[in-house]
Amino acid sequence: MIGDGPFKDACEGNTKGRLLRQVVINYILEDDTVTKQTATRAFQGADDYFDSTCSEPLVTIHKNENV
Repeated sequence: MIGDGPFKDACEGNTKGRLLRQVVINYILEDDTVTKQTATRAFQGADDYFDSTCSEPLVTIHKNENV
């Protein structure tokens, strides 16, 4: 559940019939790699949409054990 605020309004706002595309991007650190995860919902009509996801590794962080 998303708390009140601008993020909730952007995700759940009253845009029925007007919203064309919705994109959520998360940057996640997993196993020393920063990964960009993108979820997209493309609307074909008021109640019809196509969801897709993409995961893109951006950079691997090598920890310097001598520091």
